[in-house]
Amino acid sequence: MKTLILLAILLGYSNSWASSSGGKGQRNQGVYVEETLFPVYVLKNDTESQAGGSATKAVPTQTGWGIDSRTTLGYVWESILLGLTYNYYNVSSSRPRTDDYEGLSELTKKDEFGATFGYLATHMRYTFTYFFMANKEFSQKYTDGLTGDVTTDEIRKNSSGTGYQIGIGYDFSLGDGWGVSPTLLYRNITYTRQCYKVHTGSGIPYDSTTLETKAIDSEIRPMITLNKVF
Repeated sequence: MKTLILLAILLGYSNSWASSSGGKGQRNQGVYVEETLFPVYVLKNDTESQAGGSATKAVPTQTGWGIDSRTTLGYVWESILLGLTYNYYNVSSSRPRTDDYEGLSELTKKDEFGATFGYLATHMRYTFTYFFMANKEFSQKYTDGLTGDVTTDEIRKNSSGTGYQIGIGYDFSLGDGWGVSPTLLYRNITYTRQCYKVHTGSGIPYDSTTLETKAIDSEIRPMITLNKVF
């Protein structure tokens, strides 16, 4: 609720600012294509402590790269956008094994699909997406610090997810219908089912089942958007 109130305040402020700075008006109507993305970089050594580092042990550094993207296709008519949005997230990271700690490889994947409604003024862009399909997968593999043998290899998959996404952006025109902008996105997803696969390790696997406590994935994230009206 606090997040929604904050976004409402930002929405009101940005709309007021856009109006006072000549942001009123309509864009060209036609087929609308939007790509919002940002790279993800992982660099941490918090194996022993959330604060990172260690005073007594050799803590390995975990590194990795990935992508967080949001793709929207739709149609703009009199500044109203109707379309479909697909979100994709994929981040892989790993750390080497040491005498004190196991090696680790992690992979997080997400994909979401939903319907988008938006309002596009001359520069300001407001969008709301309802996701009726969302999945999330998290896998990890540990290797023994001394032998290199795999000690844990498991995957958790969340499914039957639903939720929403709110976006606010200010587009700078590049000409010929192209625009680029900073975008602030709030996204909230709730998953109702989960399965747990164990290839190696002592965990007890289970098939897709209804969660007693639903899994939540929520965030506010600044990103960069490129769009065009054809």
